[in-house]
Amino acid sequence: MARHRALAAAVAVLALAGACDGGSTGQVHRSFPARVSPDTTYVFYVHGRPAADHEAIAPALAARGFEVIAERRADGSDPELDALAIKERVRTLLAFGVPVGHIAVVGTGEGGAVTLAASGLLQVPDMAFVVLGACPPAGAPGRAFLDRVADIYARTLRGRVLSVIDLGDPDAGSCTDILDRGGGAETWEVELDSGAGGAVFRRPDPAWLDETAKWIEG
Repeated sequence: MARHRALAAAVAVLALAGACDGGSTGQVHRSFPARVSPDTTYVFYVHGRPAADHEAIAPALAARGFEVIAERRADGSDPELDALAIKERVRTLLAFGVPVGHIAVVGTGEGGAVTLAASGLLQVPDMAFVVLGACPPAGAPGRAFLDRVADIYARTLRGRVLSVIDLGDPDAGSCTDILDRGGGAETWEVELDSGAGGAVFRRPDPAWLDETAKWIEG
């Protein structure tokens, strides 16, 4: 059962005032890194559409101390194939000895639906997944692939899956209808009230960055 927590804008601002990144800054990798370390936390960032709207996100995640693998998805790429590619890259990290707790997948918009599919494909307990503004309502653009995720992958969701939404976002709402089907996953949904709607996920806003970093770090 997905759990919910509402964050009012004023509360979020107060929390951010006391936040501290700490730690060192990671790097952004535009392809799979040639060398990996089991002591490093790797975050796959899966952007939404259009890709240019999300260019600032990978560096913001790296600034939190993560090594961010942010491969650009080609225009018109098949999101299901993108999910399969994430699965194979995660398996590669595991094969190199990187612990499950040091791997996460974060996706925005359609990239969030790709992230949910990757969770269902990988079926790895304890791995962190974060989806940001990822669940458009019925009939909205981008809903077709999400419906496919719900039909094929939702029941095999595994790991720790966080959904972050904004109450003012007209293009995306709650993901609980999908998360509630993933009986083998730990799921949680955070509701922001940023005043920016879905645009908050296209910029490195601490309101969701803090929640994401805490979830990845367990």
